[in-house]
Amino acid sequence: MRSRFTINDFLELEKEVDTKLHYRDACGGGVIELESQDDKTISKIKEFFSKKQIEISFSEDKKYIFTR
Repeated sequence: MRSRFTINDFLELEKEVDTKLHYRDACGGGVIELESQDDKTISKIKEFFSKKQIEISFSEDKKYIFTR
């Protein structure tokens, strides 16, 4: 797995999904906030990170993505 999520990855992801994303960088750990959490968007996000070999986790409400 890649260890670092970059701003270029974020910009690429933003083009892939139909919802507005907000990037937060908290002490080196990236957090992405989603404005919409529909199943299609979640599926696209999981596929994107899988291709990039970046490990992620979602908050229970699927509003936030945490990159490691």
